[in-house]
Amino acid sequence: MNSYVPNYLKYKNTMTVFRLIQDQQTVSRGELVRITGMSFPTVLKTVNRLLDLKIIAELEEMEPVRGAGRRGHLLRFQPGALYALGIEFEGQLLNMGMVDLNGACHHRQSVFLPDSLDINEIENCIMKETETLMKLARQKHWEVVGIGISLPGVVNQKENKILLRKAFHITAPTSVEEAFPRLTREIALPVFLGNDVNFACRGESFLRRCSPDYQDFLFVSLGSGLGASFFLNGAIWEGCSFQAGEIGRFLLTPPDKLLSSPPTYIENMINIEALSSRFHLNFSGTLNLDSQQKEVVCSYLCPYLSHLFINLFNLLDIRRCILTGIIPSVLGEELINQLTGLIGTYITDNEFTIEPSVSSDTGIIGAAVSVFDRILPVLFTEIK
Repeated sequence: MNSYVPNYLKYKNTMTVFRLIQDQQTVSRGELVRITGMSFPTVLKTVNRLLDLKIIAELEEMEPVRGAGRRGHLLRFQPGALYALGIEFEGQLLNMGMVDLNGACHHRQSVFLPDSLDINEIENCIMKETETLMKLARQKHWEVVGIGISLPGVVNQKENKILLRKAFHITAPTSVEEAFPRLTREIALPVFLGNDVNFACRGESFLRRCSPDYQDFLFVSLGSGLGASFFLNGAIWEGCSFQAGEIGRFLLTPPDKLLSSPPTYIENMINIEALSSRFHLNFSGTLNLDSQQKEVVCSYLCPYLSHLFINLFNLLDIRRCILTGIIPSVLGEELINQLTGLIGTYITDNEFTIEPSVSSDTGIIGAAVSVFDRILPVLFTEIK
């Protein structure tokens, strides 16, 4: 038998038990056997691997048993066994935080990026903030296993390369080592790249992983740009060239005008720049709108968004949308209520929902969770 076969089985068994304990938080060995269908010796070996990594701990508390039978010690998930640093670009902001195995974001911080968006200056900013957080992690004896960077651009996550990021003057495949040489050289941790909306969607799906209702949903972010991620059958669909979800390029120009007029894209009509210009709003600071202002802005946005969402709902045959980003966070329930009402005039079966994100940190969390997605398989197959 080839050596990769037992290694693969060992990884699959360990990951199955890991995910179950992560979801349950507290469980016994007997419950693991009953739920997974694995043999007791297989579960025992897998549990021992996780105990060695300190990802779970054995409690003094015993499991309740009905009738005759030997009771075993309960096992508890230890989210603080491993951490990952999540980094998210949001316009001129750089958001960062240390994330544990439960997806909790610790020591979140935000800094403004240089106006020039020069990649060397940006890397210097990342380095400064990363060194601060890594120093804190050492003081707390946290084991940080990697860094995830969420970028607004086209990213091949499997090859860990930026394919297109015009703001950084990147127009050809660029490895993480080429894009961030100091970070990868001086911080002794693996660094993984991903598209910002896809990483935020990954964070959303992770935080909602225990709900069967969130195996298919549309994740839309509206702020400095307009982007989407398609979470279908429990996974993100990236497309053949990693550009799935570029809904900002949704064309508004009528067909009879395409040959005679420059194209009009939906993103240019409803992003922060467009709203700031049209309504004289400043999204760079803390923006508080009264109910009348929200209604006016929502009345402008909703025809565009409803047109887009109705087409996407019918195209993908899904009826759940998570709407997030700076603009939805400012407008709040007023936007969701107006949008739901307008879409409801066209989709009359009432089988659709539009709701806000479960967290404002899904970008950071998704970047960190993507680190765990890459690192845990290595850890689980390396254990003897």
